[in-house]
Order: sequence, then C-alpha cells, then structure tokens
Amino acid sequence: MSPTLFVGLVTGVCLAAAIVVFFWSVDQIRIGRAEPDPVVRSLVRPKGENAWQFMERYVQPIAEILNERNQRRGKVTLADRIARGGMHVTSSEFLLIQFSLAAFLAVLGLLFFGLRPAVLILAVAGAIAPNLYLSGRQGARQAEFDKQLGNMVTLLSNSLKTGYSLVQAIETVAKKSPPPVSEEFDRCISAIQFGASVEDALAAVVERVQNPDLDFIVIAILLHRRVGGNLAEILDNIGETIRERLRMKREMSVVTAHARASSRVISALPIILAALMYMITPTYFTPMITNPIGWFMIAFAVILVVSGNMIMGRMSVARA
Repeated sequence: MSPTLFVGLVTGVCLAAAIVVFFWSVDQIRIGRAEPDPVVRSLVRPKGENAWQFMERYVQPIAEILNERNQRRGKVTLADRIARGGMHVTSSEFLLIQFSLAAFLAVLGLLFFGLRPAVLILAVAGAIAPNLYLSGRQGARQAEFDKQLGNMVTLLSNSLKTGYSLVQAIETVAKKSPPPVSEEFDRCISAIQFGASVEDALAAVVERVQNPDLDFIVIAILLHRRVGGNLAEILDNIGETIRERLRMKREMSVVTAHARASSRVISALPIILAALMYMITPTYFTPMITNPIGWFMIAFAVILVVSGNMIMGRMSVARA
C-alpha cells in the first residue's frame, strides 16, 4: 500500500470517528435537556430501526435548529423549500443526504487523489448537489403549476356554476387536476378537514407556491367571502387574463430561445473540454488541479462563465 493511500485511509477513518462522536454528543445533549418518559422513549427509538433511521435521529435536532433560525430571520426554511419542490422527505433526511453524498465523494477523492484540494472540492460539490437538485425541482414544479393554473381556474369556476360550495369546488380541483395543482389543493382540503379555515388553508397554498396569479385568485376568493358577488364570473375573467399572460410568456420564450441555448452551450463547453483533456491526456491537464496557478485559473474561468451567463440572460430579457 502506498504511503499516500495509507494516509488517506487513516484520515477517512479518523473523520468517520469524529463524525460519530459529534452526533453522539448532540444526542446526549438533546437527551439531557429533556428526559422523556421511558415508554415514550421506547416509542421514539424503536428497537428495529435501521442504520439510516439511526443517523436521521441524530441529524433531526440540527434540522430543527436550522429551520427555527431561518424562520426567526424571516427566511425560507428548508422544510418550505422541500415542500415547494414536491419532495417527500423530511428536513433531517435531506441534510443526511447532503452529508452522505459529501462524505462519499470526499472518500473517493482521498482514494483517487490523496490529500489534495480536489478532496475538498468534491466534498463541497456533494454538499451543494442536493440543493441544486432541489432548486431544479422547485423551478420545474413552479413552471408546471403556472401552465395548469388557467385550467384550474376554469374548473373552479365551472364547479361553482354547478352549485357547489367553495370547499366542494376546491375538492373537485384536487381530484380532477393533474399534479402539482392536485397535490397543493389536496393539502388545502386536508388542512380544512383538520380544522383550519378556508382563508388559512388557501393562504398556506399561496405561501408554498409563490405564484402572483394564484395570489390574485385567492385575494378575489377572500374578498368574495367578505363582500359577496358573482365569484364564478370573477374567476372566468381572471382565468382569461392568466391564459393571455401565459401566451405572451410562450412568445417571449420562443424569441429568446436562441440566446438561452447559446449561453448553455458556451457555459458547458469549458467543462466538457476539461473533462475530455483529463481523460485523454491526464499528465497534460494534471497541473490545472495540482498547481495553485491552475486553481486560480479555474476559479477565474468560473467567474467569467457565471458573469457571461448573467449578461446573456439580461440581453435575452431586453430583446424580449
């Protein structure tokens, strides 16, 4: 075994031991703050829990602290981001996925590169990748919700015209609409069934979706509940406005498609070229990841690529 590989393995074992001690200490502190009843403790900590559940139990206090801190500061919590992305995981599970991926890539880096900055880069990439995936899911889900909003308003209006109450009309939308509209309004119906008011349930949907058109619809519904009027006719007018706005957005997307495609190709070209050069001629490209000058050049290139994307994004918006 080479000395570099031996040092890497020893470092990995020490890192794993430090992580285990850290989570054990966190759990002991949590137990010391509030000693539960033995019966409750046996329910909270089942004897047949697997390794994933065991680790999640130690990560859960950290997730709760982070969510509470962001909530006090008025920021979006991790739980809210997960709900907007439509992922069926808890905050502690998401943090555990981040930690596991970062540790896995760091160990791979130790085995392949030894004690080099590439290990830190891989660990950071493993921690960032789940956040990027969550942001992508959130954006895709938001775009899909925007496309379905016009049909949702029409379905809600038609349900009211047939004599349904508002709650029954919302339930019809939850049953007959495709995801993600059906998922969000199903949560709304569940909240109403558990005792929440219609106003609070609809406000929660607006908070999760963050769609200005939906906000406008909910405001119209709440005003109708206070002052009365023909809600079905109001929703028909709002639906027509939403469909016209979506048509304009599609036209803008067609106009700016060439500029957006060019920015993606130009941004991906350096990464693809670097990967090919590293696979074809490793000795030629190795100084870029082992020499400080190479690190500086890579960082400078990343800054230029990000700046170029921002400039081209603004230019495409200006053209539209």
